[in-house]
Amino acid sequence: MKLSMWMIANRLSSLDIEVNIRESSPAVLLSARRAYATNCVYVYESGDDCFCAYGKDSIRIRDTKLAEGFEIVQDVFDFYNNWEDQLHEAIAEGDYHGIINTAWLVFNNPMVLFNGNSQVLALTEKYPLGSVDSEWDYLLTYGNSSINAIMEMMRSSDRHMTLEGGVNRFSYYTGEELPLASMAYSIFNKGLLCGQVVVLAKERQLNHGDYQLLKFLADALQNLMSSDSAENGGGNKKVFYYLLHHMDYDEKQLDLQLQYRSWVKQGRYFVTVVSLKNRDQITYADYLLNVVYNLLQSRYPKCEIMKQDDSVVIISAYDIRQGSGSGVISEIAASNPVRIVFTGFCRGIEDIGYLYELAEYVLDYSAKTAPEEKLLDFYDYAVDYLLEAPSLKHSVIASIPAVRKMWQRRQENGDELLRTLEVFLNNECSVSKTASELFTHRNTVLYRLNKIRSMLDRDLEDSYLRNYCRMSIRVMELASLRGLE
Repeated sequence: MKLSMWMIANRLSSLDIEVNIRESSPAVLLSARRAYATNCVYVYESGDDCFCAYGKDSIRIRDTKLAEGFEIVQDVFDFYNNWEDQLHEAIAEGDYHGIINTAWLVFNNPMVLFNGNSQVLALTEKYPLGSVDSEWDYLLTYGNSSINAIMEMMRSSDRHMTLEGGVNRFSYYTGEELPLASMAYSIFNKGLLCGQVVVLAKERQLNHGDYQLLKFLADALQNLMSSDSAENGGGNKKVFYYLLHHMDYDEKQLDLQLQYRSWVKQGRYFVTVVSLKNRDQITYADYLLNVVYNLLQSRYPKCEIMKQDDSVVIISAYDIRQGSGSGVISEIAASNPVRIVFTGFCRGIEDIGYLYELAEYVLDYSAKTAPEEKLLDFYDYAVDYLLEAPSLKHSVIASIPAVRKMWQRRQENGDELLRTLEVFLNNECSVSKTASELFTHRNTVLYRLNKIRSMLDRDLEDSYLRNYCRMSIRVMELASLRGLE
């Protein structure tokens, strides 16, 4: 195992030492030597003290002779090598509790390991109820993160966003839910969150050596966490990833995630896609994508935010263009090389994959027809999509939402709005001819048309809207015949 000067200093912290180490001191050291050697710490005596040094970095062990100091430093290397063996044994056995208890030997601070669903896999056993903070007690009692703690993390002004797989450091000034500074390392597999390791600064402050060790621990856990996540359909992103891509998913995991967000399975859901424009031409593409992802996470805490290869997907239970954070989308579009697609809604979380396909269609189609446009609405491409839709189900989802709503109302209570709209369109928008064909008073037709215009939220004098409505009505009629409505 390769050590850094910080990692050595942490093991010697109980001694009388003086540390002079750069923040960026790398983990490249293989052993201790009494003479200069590549990737080895140099141990020497000066006056009454013993020094170990690497480059410009040094640790001074006061009142210690060379022989004793060399033995102490070499013992540090032996300790870490033994620790690495214990760690890999626990990982090979899939023993999460053993992993975290072994990790405590080097971190000497409370630790918790989560799966991708924010459920606890293991906590440091040395810390019972009442020994850390209220969130620790919540984790011990309920086995998952509290909503209050998650919101506290979102509010923290000292949250440093890093690239995927990097260390996130947190400091909390309010002290309400999370009084201790901490660091977290998120473990991803193919862009999907499958676990997270968190260390709390209870016994001592966290330093660069802890960050290096946390990366080592996370790298060692990568295969185990990825495998378990795949087998269990794990990851709060994974179940939504499966839905987006029409893959089989775990019903229990979905129910848990919906409950966690106070969503209902048959509610209304929207999909918004923020896609990099000409990714191959952006030298900082991964960094930009991560910045956008983190910004959206902080501004839309009630939404599900997911990263794909070259885009960020927002799954929401409301149209984010109408919400309090609507300005964020415009800001992102104005100052970054991205294109953003808004879809209509689907009725039921299981159908969000169809909305995602609609967004992908718009991105592809608009790249040829409107390459400079940044804010794209599926509405403007809907008629073309209906002509090319791969299935009737896709066409139903792509139909104008107001028509789908009117269709549902007719099925439920015999509502006449859809029939009125259909006859109105077939009679070239003549109120008199519509009233005559429906055997209905003109004023009743005008009343219904006002309700229809309100539901459409657009002017029926627009020929594109009329065509979209006609096609949507026909789609719903076909869906009814096929039993797909």
